[in-house]
Amino acid sequence: MQNLISIKLINIKTEFEVNLLKNKQPNIDNSNIIEQVTNAIEKAKYHKMLKERSNI
Repeated sequence: MQNLISIKLINIKTEFEVNLLKNKQPNIDNSNIIEQVTNAIEKAKYHKMLKERSNI
């Protein structure tokens, strides 16, 4: 289950990055947006792990 969720998150992140590249606008700092998405995914993984540990 954990692997499936990780794969899904990676697919979402990859799709998001591809869409950013397709729609790239010169005035938008896409690298900052990608970094924010990556950080949000890492936080979600961390909180999920904490929740699973507390349920044991």
